This record gives sequence, structure tokens and C-alpha cells, in this order.
Amino acid sequence: IKPNNFNCYVYLAEDSIYCDRVNTQKTFMSITKDVAKGITSYDPKGEKDKRGAYISSSVNLGNTTTIGAQSIVGDNSTFGTRSSVKHSVIGNNCVFGDKCKVDNSIVLDNVHVEDGVIIKNSIICSG
Repeated sequence: IKPNNFNCYVYLAEDSIYCDRVNTQKTFMSITKDVAKGITSYDPKGEKDKRGAYISSSVNLGNTTTIGAQSIVGDNSTFGTRSSVKHSVIGNNCVFGDKCKVDNSIVLDNVHVEDGVIIKNSIICSG
């Protein structure tokens, strides 16, 4: 008879260190939102603007496009006119057409989104 042994490993971090485990889509979204809120030790690229969004200096925003609080937009991403991003993370080299809306979502690198598309509560990748 084999005993029921198991190993348990623990890392005790300082109180100021953020630590979590990503093992589901829900926890992936939750941790990514924490990064966008600025409550982790990770500092996204770009300066935090007056609304609380991190927007890379290489981003091209169309006329009247808005990036809301708790959002991150990566390098070389482009937005058409009248688009909006709220509580979301946009990767590098993404292209959004006119009148796109992204809410509470993660759009990974190199995604191309056509005019008028609404992305909500989603994780989107290229391919």
C-alpha cells in the first residue's frame, strides 16, 4: 500500500509584493485588470494619463477615439475614428477600424478588428 504523500511549496513574499496564480481565463482577466489599475509591482510601458490609462507613445489614435481608465494600449497599435477602449488591455501592433468598442477585454498582439466591431468581456488573439 502506497502512502498518500504530497508536497506543498510556499513562497512567503513581502507585503508589498503582488502574487497570484493564473490557471483559468477568469484569473487571467482579473490579474490583467489589476495591472491596468496599477495595484501590482509591474509597471506597464508608457505614461499613465490623467484618466488612469497607460498608452504607448507609438499609438495612433483616430479622431474622437477615447481610451478610458484602467486600460493599457501597447506599442504601434492604431485606432480609427470614434472608437473607445474601457477597462481593457490592447497588445502591440493591433489595428482597429472606425467605431470599434472594446470593453472589459484583452486583445493580444497583432489583432486586426474591422469597422464597427464591439468586443466585450473577451480575450481575443490573432490567427
